[in-house]
Amino acid sequence: GRIVRTRAVIDGGAMRNTICSSKWREWEHRLGPKTESDTTLRVADNHRIKSKGRWKGEVTVAEVPREQSFEIFESNGSFDIILGKPWLQAVEAIHEYGPDQITIGNRDKTATITN
Repeated sequence: GRIVRTRAVIDGGAMRNTICSSKWREWEHRLGPKTESDTTLRVADNHRIKSKGRWKGEVTVAEVPREQSFEIFESNGSFDIILGKPWLQAVEAIHEYGPDQITIGNRDKTATITN
């Protein structure tokens, strides 16, 4: 796949990384193929939405790359991408609530994201 630059929502309450299906249609030719997914997502208002597929690839935030998978579903414009718990765990995120910043990375490379 090729690089797609976008803004993402970082959500520690999201159990999955997700991509809005309208954005997926826009980026698919750059990211490469998706695979089938049997996942059903439960969203904030408690209704369930079947995933339209899964994409796996490298995601780089603040020069910290990680391989991740994303469920694809229609968010009706609520977001383009959500980086959830799988990504937060992969980047070993530390959230400091006072200054409202997240430090990501490992011994070799760290970066701080400020809200």
